[in-house]
Amino acid sequence: VMKHSEIFDEEELRHRKILRRELPALGAPLHLPPHLTEVSVFYYHHGLRNTTLPPEWPNNLRGKAVIDVRGAVGDSAYVFQKHYHPESIHCFEPLPKRLAHLQSVVHEHSLDKVCLVPCALGPDEGHWADGSKVETLDAYVTSKALEVGLIKMDVEGAEDMVLRGAKETMRNQKPLMVISMYHDGNQFFDLLPLVQSIQPEYKFAVRKIDDRSPILETTLFAY
Repeated sequence: VMKHSEIFDEEELRHRKILRRELPALGAPLHLPPHLTEVSVFYYHHGLRNTTLPPEWPNNLRGKAVIDVRGAVGDSAYVFQKHYHPESIHCFEPLPKRLAHLQSVVHEHSLDKVCLVPCALGPDEGHWADGSKVETLDAYVTSKALEVGLIKMDVEGAEDMVLRGAKETMRNQKPLMVISMYHDGNQFFDLLPLVQSIQPEYKFAVRKIDDRSPILETTLFAY
């Protein structure tokens, strides 16, 4: 069995000590069990704090729309509204059980900036095989006349499909992008070139925003 000191660098080990002390309290307001209290959300705020990434990034959310793909347990929406003053937060969640949980979180914590959208995002409009409605991000942004400051996506390996339906938003508005890239080995090679082909002006960074694992929450940032 390898020791932690053989896997993690000094900075990661320092953050691990902080997390053991602080993480339970950070996730307590949402009554989440430990396995759902995500380091990437509650401690790193999806890379907006406690990293070496540009400190001015949080300003990109102020007064603009945040696109949250997918809404999951509502933790990201909670953090975005409580800390970053967006104009609105649009949570896409196609699963009925997750959506019901999201509704309860929004109600309990008075998340008045949050708009729940009961559909998935993809490259084209239509329906998945399970009957879930699919919309393109571009169509949604256009229909709501949104000025988008941030797109955060964690869709279990389908990030490229969401990106293919977001081309006009990326080209015209160039929002900050926070894209999970650890669900599929091909993502390490394919996601950055895809984003670059859509919007060549983006710069990139890759960070692992969870100090408890060698690979989990590896994230591509485009800015």
